[in-house]
Amino acid sequence: MDLLTQLHNLLQSSDYRVATYSAFLGAIFGVTFTLVLGFLGRRLQNLTAKRAIRSQISSVADANKIRLNLNIGVVSNELRNLRPLCDRKFTLNPLASLMPYQQNILEFNASFSTNEKYLINLQVLALNAHQSQVENLLVRRASLETEIRKSQHGDQEAELVGLRLEYDAYLKGKYEEIIQYTETLEDFVNQGFWKRLMINIVPLSRLIKKGNVEVG
Repeated sequence: MDLLTQLHNLLQSSDYRVATYSAFLGAIFGVTFTLVLGFLGRRLQNLTAKRAIRSQISSVADANKIRLNLNIGVVSNELRNLRPLCDRKFTLNPLASLMPYQQNILEFNASFSTNEKYLINLQVLALNAHQSQVENLLVRRASLETEIRKSQHGDQEAELVGLRLEYDAYLKGKYEEIIQYTETLEDFVNQGFWKRLMINIVPLSRLIKKGNVEVG
């Protein structure tokens, strides 16, 4: 009888330990599963947000490249028409304004690496500066056209037309330069995982030093 009692108690103790161990494992599994799902969810959310930001930058770059090529065609046409021995006709097609890049766009997503954020911001700031310079030049160019149309003196008109040709030549070169910078930015934001990984390995101090040399 004592033996049966001991066996019964032993079985109860064993079942209790098994149940306790199972509950402990279940709790660990539940917590781990929740953490993994949370991590994957945040990771997916960050990837989606970064993809949306890169897509937005690429969209602005594509739109600007179209406008830049159209503007190059306009100023090239006027360079031909305003030269001596030509009919001296202005090109009536207006020059399209370039879309500015949102400078704080990366601040909405902190998951960008420090290196990648620095390099994108550096290029965006440079492009916005070049585009702002062009917009200011267009204002002076438009006022020059008004002066040419009001001019009645042959020598003065020729001088103003020559100045207008200089504006157009400078604009053409500036537009071509901005296209190169725009394509560089677009290639950078659309680069693959491994290239992006190699950039993130480089110390930020080296990138800053290189960026300062290139900008300077």
